[in-house]
Amino acid sequence: MQNPTPIQNVSVVTTGHGLGHVEHVHGTRKPALWWIFFGKERVRLPINVYVIEHSDGLVLFDAGADPRVVTDPDYWPTPVTGLFMRNIFEWKITPEDNLAT
Repeated sequence: MQNPTPIQNVSVVTTGHGLGHVEHVHGTRKPALWWIFFGKERVRLPINVYVIEHSDGLVLFDAGADPRVVTDPDYWPTPVTGLFMRNIFEWKITPEDNLAT
């Protein structure tokens, strides 16, 4: 007989945080390029991963963000992508926040 409640527990682990534009989080009528490059108001956003304790074993859901987004200038596939990502989200991740270490 299959376990009627296969999910035993869900844990949230924070692996750093970032500062996102208020407009990105809550929406705006402003043009995107305006708030991406000139918006000053930011909100703190956790970078979370989720550990699911299932009857068949542990599942890691969403492994968070790699600390290389902060330390590796070649992390993003193109310079334009890197420019936008660094302006949309101010990453606050340390090597200690990496789950793989």
